[in-house]
Amino acid sequence: MTAPSTLLYVPPASPAGTVELDAVTAALALALDLISHGVPVVVCTPNYAWSPAAPAGTPELIWPRGWSTITAEESRAQLATFRPGVDTLAMVSGHGVDVVDVDPKAGGSVDNLPAFRFYGVHTTPSGGRHYLVPSTGFAKMTLTTTAGHVGDYLGGTVEGASRALAYLPGSSRPKYPGRVYRIEQQVDLDLLLDEDPDDELVAALEGAGGRRTGSPAKPAVTTTEVDAFRRLHAQATTSPFMPVGCSYGQTAVRKLLAGMEAAVPGDQVHGRHATAQKAVIRVVELMRAGCATTADLDGIRAKLTQIKPEGDNFDDMVAWALANADGGTGCAVHGAGGAVAAPTAAPAPAAADLWDARPVLRHLHHFARARGVAPLAVLGVALARVVAATPVGYLLPPLVGGPGSLNLFVALVGPSGAGKGAARAAAEDALDLAGWRDGLDGSTVLHTPDVGSGEGVVHQYARWQKKDGQEGVAQVRESVLFDVPEIDQATAVSSRQGSTLMPVLRKAWSGEALSFAYADPTKRLHVRAHSYRMALTAGVQPGRAGALLDDADGGTPQRFLWMPVTDPDMPRERPAEPQPWTVPLPGRQATGRAVVFVCAEARDAITEAHWRRSRGEGNALDGHALYAQLKVAAALADLDGHLGAAGVTVEDWQLAGLLMDVSDATRTGVQAELRRSATEANKARAEADAVREIVKTETVEAAAVQRASKAAMTVLGKQPGEWMTGAELRRAVHNRVRPHLDAALDGLVLAGSIEIDEIDHHGQPGRRYRCRP
Repeated sequence: MTAPSTLLYVPPASPAGTVELDAVTAALALALDLISHGVPVVVCTPNYAWSPAAPAGTPELIWPRGWSTITAEESRAQLATFRPGVDTLAMVSGHGVDVVDVDPKAGGSVDNLPAFRFYGVHTTPSGGRHYLVPSTGFAKMTLTTTAGHVGDYLGGTVEGASRALAYLPGSSRPKYPGRVYRIEQQVDLDLLLDEDPDDELVAALEGAGGRRTGSPAKPAVTTTEVDAFRRLHAQATTSPFMPVGCSYGQTAVRKLLAGMEAAVPGDQVHGRHATAQKAVIRVVELMRAGCATTADLDGIRAKLTQIKPEGDNFDDMVAWALANADGGTGCAVHGAGGAVAAPTAAPAPAAADLWDARPVLRHLHHFARARGVAPLAVLGVALARVVAATPVGYLLPPLVGGPGSLNLFVALVGPSGAGKGAARAAAEDALDLAGWRDGLDGSTVLHTPDVGSGEGVVHQYARWQKKDGQEGVAQVRESVLFDVPEIDQATAVSSRQGSTLMPVLRKAWSGEALSFAYADPTKRLHVRAHSYRMALTAGVQPGRAGALLDDADGGTPQRFLWMPVTDPDMPRERPAEPQPWTVPLPGRQATGRAVVFVCAEARDAITEAHWRRSRGEGNALDGHALYAQLKVAAALADLDGHLGAAGVTVEDWQLAGLLMDVSDATRTGVQAELRRSATEANKARAEADAVREIVKTETVEAAAVQRASKAAMTVLGKQPGEWMTGAELRRAVHNRVRPHLDAALDGLVLAGSIEIDEIDHHGQPGRRYRCRP
């Protein structure tokens, strides 16, 4: 296979000499050339514990300690230790030279990238290719574009984080005996390093979710330090305020395990390895503070083994985490440094106490029971309706950036016919929003359209109008409660090429300005930031939520409150239906805007998480989760009638935390259902056409053995009652079935179709066979 003609190879400025260098000389020459140009090259040694039969996760090579932070000159001395035919040379990416690593054995193809300039090509023992390009500043990543899988991008950030090792020509690896990396097209490093990154390649990396931020990590600690840490934290830390463990830590670990359960294999950010590494870091922080123990760390190991049975190097994750984890815990009992502190806030209510926390919550629970629908689903819709009826002037404080919006999205999760529409109807009847009036069109009934395109969303708020001889864009209403009966409708629109729906919804959730730049002025609609109120409820069937969850990188799923419409505690007998509850909505502000009060607990949690993300720690999407919790807390305050007077209280924040726990668990269940459905679909396709790896092997192998069985029976049947040795049989059958003849004969013996006799053949043990008489 040659490099595709759609790519542009930039050859060396001067033709290479005609002297043919041997592989070792070429490898050392390239390594010295890279080092002379400021690119480190390290020596990787074989791990003699590795073999094809070694336990999953056993590393094939041992990488030198500190390889990711080594300089070119520091690496020069390592070349003296290189043992040709034994060791492997590797270039550290991100130092001016990056690699597009195309992996055809995993279905990758360079054709899934746009045409881009490259300056050299190396072939790999597995049939792949390394395209050498100028460093772009993008971190190492799994490279999959909208066109399909490519392989990996081996790069590194400008700060020096997320670099990778690219094995060099002339080197071999234990996994591929007798095969080496080779130079297919020679690189001119002077030319490469003088060029800017290719614009098409940069755009493709951005589109694939590439990251350009992050600082280099500290080297991992030693195995001895890991063992000492485990022994130190083998017993739970006790305190006078928490005699039996730490409820904060237990809740945090449960969330981490749920997050690992929802990991997406192969995803750069949400994959199994990445999710496990984040979980290990967090548990190490909890252990240092006294909120978790070694048993919790072992629980993370067990979960990783469950979700990734092929193995991963968990001990290396712990060693790296001990060197780099430095965040606090947020625990009210244990300080960030492990010191015990007196509780500063009342304990959060248990989930079972949610409905008894407030009269309005008891009312919604009672009303849902009377209508035979799930109370949590009714509460979710009720919160959305109350938010939609709240004047646009009420804003959340600018804890990070500008002011926040109350706008709220709720997902009602359940199978078809489970009661999503019934929950909406019950919530509408359970609350009396008397006195509400839209601030622009004067309507006393909430406007509840379905969603369409992003343009259609904006069109619900603004129109091109002609009035009194004047024409232009005018906002026609303030509040809209979008009602999506099934998320399929929205995701079908969002999957349409060029669709703007998902970006518009993300903007609307934050209250940002909504607009579209059309040439036709009558379509050039604009709605100012925080001049509109939006709430959205969407029915979600777990098996059909893929498109919504696929937008996780954009943070769309994290912006929803996921409420189940099924209720395992639903009683058979229904109570009497109570009268509707009148909600004391906040009044319209004379000055236009009012920033609601937010309790210190919520402020501290949000600002602490933002500080951690600003330092490159944690998941950037975690910010959406806390912001969503604040929105839910504000909606609960609104439902209880104290948003305008008292703002978001500690109890609001804690109750919202309970609902977010339900939301996280519900979303995790949807993700698990999607994974199960995908697995079953893949298995069905594999069994049908034998293309999926495991099922294909079994199917092809069985067919081959069956052909060998027929061939053996045909040969033996021609000489009924006579014995034939295994060697005679092997010579008598076609060479295509010979590799499977032994398995076929064993099967025929077990089935009783033929007889076997152990014999001595020229002093060697052997076997002979004949058809059963």
